[in-house]
Amino acid sequence: MNVKQHKILNTSSPLVSVIAAGFSSGMIRAAGTLLTVVACSGLGNYARAETTKTEKVGNKMDEAGTEINKDGRKMKKKVRDATGNSSLKKDVGETVDNVQDSASDTVKKAKRKVD
Repeated sequence: MNVKQHKILNTSSPLVSVIAAGFSSGMIRAAGTLLTVVACSGLGNYARAETTKTEKVGNKMDEAGTEINKDGRKMKKKVRDATGNSSLKKDVGETVDNVQDSASDTVKKAKRKVD
């Protein structure tokens, strides 16, 4: 872990501990994964090669899968709201999942560039 990543993780730990009081360990792990992805996002600056057709297809498939997941989560939220079963905890969890999916796509794109 380089100094930049260490600083990001250290400055976020009070925030994570506050969030941890009300959320499951799965959500905390997702937030940690997101912080790691953000800390490592400088990788994209070094990957400047041409994008091949295989990479483009893989990227589009990942993006389509993420959009399907996001749309499914939106529908779940609409059903919960319509039936009076609103849950802030589930809403926050699904938002974290959406961000994690997007971050995962970004990491996969960078990995395809490097490979």
